[in-house]
Amino acid sequence: MKIKFLNQKKYKRFFSFGCSFTKYKWPTWADIIGQNIKYHENWAEGGAGNFFIFSSLIELINSHGLTNSDLIGIMWTTCGRTDIYSNKKWIHASQTKYEDRLGKFWTKKFGFDERAHLLRDITFIDSSIRILNTLPCDFFILNAMPIPRIDVEKSEQEIKNKKITKKEIIIMQDTNDLNSDFILDKDILKKFTKTLKILPTSALTLIQNKKNRIIKDQHPLPNEHLEYLNQVLPNNLTNECNLFATSYTQKILNAKKEITYNEIWPYSSVDRL
Repeated sequence: MKIKFLNQKKYKRFFSFGCSFTKYKWPTWADIIGQNIKYHENWAEGGAGNFFIFSSLIELINSHGLTNSDLIGIMWTTCGRTDIYSNKKWIHASQTKYEDRLGKFWTKKFGFDERAHLLRDITFIDSSIRILNTLPCDFFILNAMPIPRIDVEKSEQEIKNKKITKKEIIIMQDTNDLNSDFILDKDILKKFTKTLKILPTSALTLIQNKKNRIIKDQHPLPNEHLEYLNQVLPNNLTNECNLFATSYTQKILNAKKEITYNEIWPYSSVDRL
């Protein structure tokens, strides 16, 4: 069942899914929630797309015997990524890394079709919700980045002409404003209106709207993850979670050089296919 309030005390196991906004060099929203749940598995991978997230969810469902004391949290990511499973490992390719990760042959033959990626990924999101609604476990949905595509050329011109601001464009995209002239693929989005309504404000939007953010890294800091959770998911997160997020945020801000993986927080993989 999709939860409207997160009660950490209810669950014995917590499973999280996503990209680097879910598992990173420092604690994320998933790790904050996991502080007060006895068992936490983080199935996320940096650079992952929504096919990987969906496949991981289905693998978990078929291997972990989910019950009503389990909680699943999914943070969907941008539609501009491709995931391929080859030689028993996952390969993730963003739009800018297609040729590097998949080779010239793949890039030349298939190119990059943004509309196709949107249709593919919104289908994964819709399917996952329908499947989760049949299971005994509880779940909630988060959003790393806005799903709808924006007419970049048109929006940039209008921003240049000072007829609209970048912040207003982001809000249109993040709220799935189908009345906006800047949003593309409205025919797809209209068919999945119910699914879009389930997606909350994105974590990226929270960061982009901050005026005096000190760190250049575009991944939320632990205290920003906590702020995001409090904004989109009513909860009973304890003071321990607040102290946890604050402590790691200070470690990051006090670091004299760029933090590397496994330096201040463990970056480990789950046992999976």
